Amino acid sequence: RTAVQLPPPAPAGPGRASLAFLIMAHRRFAHATVARLVRALDAPSHLFLLHIDARAHSAVAGWAASEPRVHLLERRPVGWGAASQVEVLLEAVAIALAAAPSLDFVINLSDADVALRTGRELSSFLARHRGTSFVAAKFPARDGMRYGAHATMRTPAWLECRGEGFLILNGTPAALFGEGSSRCCYARSGPIL
Repeated sequence: RTAVQLPPPAPAGPGRASLAFLIMAHRRFAHATVARLVRALDAPSHLFLLHIDARAHSAVAGWAASEPRVHLLERRPVGWGAASQVEVLLEAVAIALAAAPSLDFVINLSDADVALRTGRELSSFLARHRGTSFVAAKFPARDGMRYGAHATMRTPAWLECRGEGFLILNGTPAALFGEGSSRCCYARSGPIL
């Protein structure tokens, strides 16, 4: 991939953290939600790295081109929860750190996220927590419904090819789909390889 050089953001200032936001957009309404999200979080010391999925509508790219602190990443297909999503995140972190080596936090968002606080409020809060990582963890006792919903993704193997995710199940059609079924395979999206 080609190295991207971004101008450094303004210094965060006392009591504030320097932030980079990766926003991954793939929904048809992304042009409206991404613009609202950036406006809510914008501050001179913040960087915004925007990835628009190759299969998504490009209307958001036109808006982003006029925003000085929004930088477009190379468009490519990305599968949710797949290795391609991690590749985009790692590319964004590398670009952000090259522009601002003393960056305090990188925040991963999507076009479905809504800011509940302003960028300045978030920066002030995170300044008190430099060196801390915030990671969402799901525990059965606290969030049984969501934990159970994700349990199906912990058992089978996932395969990705060019941004398309595939679920590989090893079992008989009867075990997977019930007695009398002639199906032999199941895919999360796209064709089975």
